[in-house]
Amino acid sequence: MNENELYDSLISNSYSTYLLYGEENYQIEKALKVAKDSLAPSFSDLNYTVIDTDYEKNLEDIISRCESVPFMDKKRVVVVKTSDLFSSSSAYDKDEIDNLIEYTNAPLKTTQLIFVPAVIDKRNGFYKKISKNSEVFESKRLDKVQLSNFITGKLNAKHVKIDNSSKDYLIEKSGYLFRDSEVTLFDVENEIEKIVLNTKNDGLINIADIKGTVFEEKNVDIFKFIDAV
Repeated sequence: MNENELYDSLISNSYSTYLLYGEENYQIEKALKVAKDSLAPSFSDLNYTVIDTDYEKNLEDIISRCESVPFMDKKRVVVVKTSDLFSSSSAYDKDEIDNLIEYTNAPLKTTQLIFVPAVIDKRNGFYKKISKNSEVFESKRLDKVQLSNFITGKLNAKHVKIDNSSKDYLIEKSGYLFRDSEVTLFDVENEIEKIVLNTKNDGLINIADIKGTVFEEKNVDIFKFIDAV
């Protein structure tokens, strides 16, 4: 399942259980927004629940929320954010884990249960069971072609153009593709917003606009040196 298929699936309510994880949080956050926006606006706050297991340790509460019928809508969304449920150090009670797995074997069709783990250990028994019962999406960092398409898409939405050489310059200056880079798509999107606001060429971005606006990641020269070696 690719990114667009995931969004379409969330809108059409094709699956009852989803497992979203990976390095690039941008796509995961967008998926959660798509899921919430697919609810009836007047009652979305009542039908959209986020459970953080770092603070709410009772897994039975997750099942209880999932088994509640939606309020004045066709579905409800339950998001489970967790740092240890899918990790090797998970210390949850086996009966609670088994009950949650049993729910995902026969989920309520009017509930979208979305697991968003911070850590995934694929040897973890809970992961093995849930991944079989869920639609799984791994959000990976983009390569150069994908990042180029991402930038083009963001600019097209704002009716702004950029030539290929300027776009290559923006990609390099963003630092997103450098090894061990901590720059995310959120950062790239923020830089695009600033560039669009500061462009002086009536809807056409050039290198001068980028030089006057975009950040450079710290230690860029070190990354370049490592890549060269």
